[in-house]
Amino acid sequence: NDWMGRLINLRSSLEKLAGDLSQRLEHSVYANWQGNLLLKSGEEQVLLELDHGKVHVSSPQPTNHVVEGGHHLLQLFIGTEEPLAVALTACMNLTGEAEKLIRVLFPKQYPSLAAWDQF
Repeated sequence: NDWMGRLINLRSSLEKLAGDLSQRLEHSVYANWQGNLLLKSGEEQVLLELDHGKVHVSSPQPTNHVVEGGHHLLQLFIGTEEPLAVALTACMNLTGEAEKLIRVLFPKQYPSLAAWDQF
C-alpha cells in the first residue's frame, strides 16, 4: 500500500498539536505527570516536555521515555487506530512510560474525508 500522507516536519507538526496535546494530558490520569517524551521519526527527533498538564515542544534530549516510530508517527497524530495497535503494527520501539503516554496524547480519532472515492 502506498502512503496517502507523509510527515514532513515533525517539530512543526507537534508545535501545531501542542494545544490539543495539553488538553488531552490535562484531562487524563497523567495530568500531574512531569517528564519528557522523545519522538523519533527517523529523520527528526523532537522532545515533548510534559509538566502538570502542559505540553511544550523542545529540542531532543536523552530520556527514558521514547517513541521510535518513523513515518508511522503520522498515524498516531491522525488517530487512525488505537495508539497501541498502530505501535504494534508498525513495530514501533516504545520505552519507559511511552506506551501509557501515547494512549493519552494520541487517542483514536474518527477522521473522515469528504469524498473517499477521490483516492
